Amino acid sequence: MFTKENPEDHLDAIYMGTVNEKKVFGESAILEGGVRTANVLCCSDTTLLEIKRAPFKQFLLNYASKAQPLLRYLINQLIDKLDHTNNELTLARNTLYEIQRQEVEQAQFEVQLDTP
Repeated sequence: MFTKENPEDHLDAIYMGTVNEKKVFGESAILEGGVRTANVLCCSDTTLLEIKRAPFKQFLLNYASKAQPLLRYLINQLIDKLDHTNNELTLARNTLYEIQRQEVEQAQFEVQLDTP
């Protein structure tokens, strides 16, 4: 469907089909522009609804009260993404700490073996 690092200015919403259990892609792109932060591959024939950034911003200005549920949804998607990234970083940090701990133990063991 699209790949990471591609410049984008729109949001894609799944109208019909299956894509990695997620229903909306491009929440960062529609809010701030920039490039895609992930690869997306369709699991079946998929129909997308594409929402461009400029008309979306105009919709927000003209219909602020009606846009609130959509904005809440997009914000929740971004929060979920941040939580997921935070969990991945925590796991990576803990893995590195464990590797370092094992290396220190191995070095201490080798010193003990060398000591008469």
